Amino acid sequence: MLAPTLVVIGVFVVYPIVGTGYLSLTSWDGFSEIKKWVGLGNYTRLFRDPAFLNSLWVTVLYGAGVCVAGVVSGLGIAVLLNGAFRGRGVYRAVFFLPVVTSSIAAATVWRYVFGDTGVLDAVLRFLHLPAPNWLGDPSLALVSLVLLTAWKSLGLNVVLYLTALQTLPADVYEAAAVDGASRWQQLRRITVPLLAPMTFFVVIEGLITSFQSFDLVYALTGGGPRRHRDTGLPDLPGGFPALALRLRRCSGLHRLRPRAGRHADPVAAGRPGEVVVVSSVTTTPVPRPATVARPTGRTAPVLRQLLLLALAVVVVAPFAWMVTTSLKDYADVYRPPYLWPQEFHVGNYGRAWDAAPFAGYYVNSLIMTGGILVGHVMLDTLAAYAFARLRFPLRNTLFLVLVATMLVPQFVTVLPAYDLVIRLGWYDSYAALIVPRMADVFGIVVLRAFMASIPAELDDAARLDGAGPWRSLWSVTLPLCRPALATVGMFSFLYAWNDFLWPLLVTSDDTHRTIQLGLSTFSSKYGTYPELLMAGTVTAAVPALVIFLFLQRAFIRGVASTGLK
Repeated sequence: MLAPTLVVIGVFVVYPIVGTGYLSLTSWDGFSEIKKWVGLGNYTRLFRDPAFLNSLWVTVLYGAGVCVAGVVSGLGIAVLLNGAFRGRGVYRAVFFLPVVTSSIAAATVWRYVFGDTGVLDAVLRFLHLPAPNWLGDPSLALVSLVLLTAWKSLGLNVVLYLTALQTLPADVYEAAAVDGASRWQQLRRITVPLLAPMTFFVVIEGLITSFQSFDLVYALTGGGPRRHRDTGLPDLPGGFPALALRLRRCSGLHRLRPRAGRHADPVAAGRPGEVVVVSSVTTTPVPRPATVARPTGRTAPVLRQLLLLALAVVVVAPFAWMVTTSLKDYADVYRPPYLWPQEFHVGNYGRAWDAAPFAGYYVNSLIMTGGILVGHVMLDTLAAYAFARLRFPLRNTLFLVLVATMLVPQFVTVLPAYDLVIRLGWYDSYAALIVPRMADVFGIVVLRAFMASIPAELDDAARLDGAGPWRSLWSVTLPLCRPALATVGMFSFLYAWNDFLWPLLVTSDDTHRTIQLGLSTFSSKYGTYPELLMAGTVTAAVPALVIFLFLQRAFIRGVASTGLK
């Protein structure tokens, strides 16, 4: 059961990690077979390079901005959403929309929002306000990137904080109210301190996002004016900067016993078939019981609705501008009113479809996404069952090694992985797009945790009836794992459909390019035609958004329970 997964991860994850470590200690031109051993000389040269040090400093500033914006916006909106009121689910889904939108589509839209002739400057000029050059001014370039990243990750931070808020003890707030504490005092002296573990998680996630961001930086113009947005990570073959995809971690996915004390949850032990997970405040089962509104969420109903409505408009505005611009004539793009088209031009979609092989991009993305999805569900399930139910030597050690590979950013392994694809003769093929990513440690961790929560007595009874491991997996475990399989499937679909870095490396022409890579290429060719570019962006973003809107409850529940992207 475990062998296929170990082969895929060993060849395409562990081997590139080891290869990268070896290459970092050698001098190599990237083409010849000769590699000269230099030891730590490369690291010495790296930290003496002014360009690298500047990039490192810019990245630190970028990370600090992302963390501050993520904590303030995530906690603030979560406090407004905390409680039972009409429209709460709609607001939660609206704030989560940017998370499921591909980084390429988001950056393409925001490039026109921040551009020197963009919609933001046009609105400011219409209001007779100064319109700065957001992307051209070095002092504002980094701010623009921080705002885009904060908008992109807003929904995740809101869901995480909202989950933590609903586990806080109500008696503490009741005692504070009796003592005369105002809502602001309760927020500052009770809520914020109790949410410190979740805030730490959000900060770490923000730092990881900023230090490994690739798609957003690349699509928003890549580097910015005078290197003021250069994150300084090494170059990939073909001249593309090797920045990383968002790191997904398994933090909080441990089965722990609730500690005695004010945060202990009497139902945290879970019931058969439930996954016991850890939020940043306490352990709770999934699904958890309904919670009552906490005192920190009791904002005046009208004021709360107005604030949430205003924030929702800010979040949705880029989507609305993307759709309406795709229906405008070129002359109407920056003409007031900026949002609503004077005349609808549905033919823009046909023009965009004819200007680039979007049909081929869609087919390639569907093939790649389908292959990766099937691989994740099959291989991750087999590996998870082996780790959860079978007994073999070094089982726990091997599982920890697999989990450790999740902590390695993708850009660290791209060079050996790219070289391996070339040696296998897979470059520019579906095999290169699918096979290296058919197994996913994240899915293994989630499914293993779920399977471990299923009573072992069920498998014992199946064995007494003569069922072997395969029959037990098929007849007993899999039917009970449908919620976890659905969560893994949704994550896998969005991960594969929105992927950009790996297809960028292993494809060179439109024959095998995916929709996200095709959108980036289309943007470079038709960037002066906003209506066509937005039509192409809508085409690329629609599948992920439709999947999310239909399955948003299960998807958000999965994010809230695992604390993962």
